[in-house]
Amino acid sequence: MVYPAQPPPKIGAKIGAKIKEVLPAARTGAWSELVDGRVEVAGVVLDKADFEMRMITDEGVAAEPIARGLGLAVLDTAFDALLQAEGWARDFVRLVQTARKDAGLTVTDRITLTARLSSPLADAVKLHAAYVGGETLSISMDLDSEPQGHRVEDEIDGHKLVFALKKAA
Repeated sequence: MVYPAQPPPKIGAKIGAKIKEVLPAARTGAWSELVDGRVEVAGVVLDKADFEMRMITDEGVAAEPIARGLGLAVLDTAFDALLQAEGWARDFVRLVQTARKDAGLTVTDRITLTARLSSPLADAVKLHAAYVGGETLSISMDLDSEPQGHRVEDEIDGHKLVFALKKAA
């Protein structure tokens, strides 16, 4: 849906007291576009220089006009469970990489990972185990044991987690 944005402050000098009717009408979408591209709001005709069009979209959708209004870019910003799981796996990798650095490991050191993760995080890490293992150089990943080694406690999206890593023998 498209609504004209709030007209600029200088419009008050042009339309006078009608501004008290024009501003609320423009905000609620009570306007009509004329054939010549001008807009009529609350009985007042606004020239193209007196307003700008703004996209207002539903939740989960972003849209912006492109090429001076000749086109429209629309992006679905909603995410599903698979995207959420991938994001959590990537966040877990980031935490492990930080822990590797804090533990003084080199970039080529192989590690073993033990973790205690909440169910949704554990499911995400299991689903993306190959990615997590490859990115962190983990030769083993145990998500059911008490974390042993360089220990980290943190959270991802409110889900608490504890993991530990050790340099692999």
